[in-house]
Amino acid sequence: MNLWSSIPATHASVHRKNSLYNLVLGGSKMAKTPKKGEEEKMLELLSQPGKALSVVMIMLLVILGVGVSGYVEEVQRVVRIGAVYPLTGPMAAAGTDIRNGILLAVDIINDEHDLDIPLASLIGIESLNGAKLKVIFGDSQGSALLGRSETERLIDEENVVAVIGSYQSVVTAEASQAAEDRGIPFLTALSTTPSLTQRGFNWFFRTTPNEETFVQNLYEFLQDIQEKREIRVDRLAVVHEDSIWGKAVGEHAEQQAREHNYQMVEFISYSSDTTDVTSEVQRLKDANPDVIIQASYVNDAILYMQTYRESGVNPQAILADDNGFIATEFLRILGEDGNYILTRENWTQDLAESKPI
Repeated sequence: MNLWSSIPATHASVHRKNSLYNLVLGGSKMAKTPKKGEEEKMLELLSQPGKALSVVMIMLLVILGVGVSGYVEEVQRVVRIGAVYPLTGPMAAAGTDIRNGILLAVDIINDEHDLDIPLASLIGIESLNGAKLKVIFGDSQGSALLGRSETERLIDEENVVAVIGSYQSVVTAEASQAAEDRGIPFLTALSTTPSLTQRGFNWFFRTTPNEETFVQNLYEFLQDIQEKREIRVDRLAVVHEDSIWGKAVGEHAEQQAREHNYQMVEFISYSSDTTDVTSEVQRLKDANPDVIIQASYVNDAILYMQTYRESGVNPQAILADDNGFIATEFLRILGEDGNYILTRENWTQDLAESKPI
């Protein structure tokens, strides 16, 4: 089930440094009333892609109820939700950002805060008589099999009533299967492979558009920028990692290129755990595309950018498909070499109108 048509996602369009807010960095309790400057820091944190989407996802579970009213622990009045993300391993930087966003959301829901965002002014979940939210984490380590086993553990042993996750679509596919088998709701805000909502599941929910929409938007942007800036783009190259997410991006990018009459001069699929992309980058250099469309996670995105510079690959534009290109590690490691990447990100028009930039 795709909830995009009725539930807004969160927008963040630029890289920003981590907030110094002590809740996220130190895990300490926030005071009932924020001190001077804390509200601004919290709102800045909410604009960061991974953390903001985590906050929205947790709040969404509470607002929807996800069938938890009968599962609130009577004595402690706690709703237990599982969260499966890559907290260690090659995807740990992204997983840590998401975990911090989830902890922020839990604090907003469980305690009273003077913030103009949903659920902040209340203590606990009002519809469940003030019950508190407890999130129990599982570490997928970036592995689909571990993601599934961690989901099974959270449901069977930790007795969670819903699960959120799992960043990578390939992990989400396995983890959500375990939840579906047990009749437990599974919600994702980050996994965008179209096939995830084409499996006929009853307990799988998604709050983001999928790659068919995102790739289509990239081509619409490419058309608009040519018309408004009077530039010409004819030759495209596609670079994608080879999991189900990257393959979906590649398939739709190739399809859209045909529909818009672009010449596809190179098409590269690679493993995200690669340590050397010299030969792939040389192929791109030889093909000389006007624009590169790229889908990468953070380590491979950084590796490609470093190799582009070393090899002198300098297209008119790199159109990135989110993920590694918006991770905090990307700019931290690359510095100025990470600038001038054009990437997509979720956007909600009503938020733009109510809280203009």
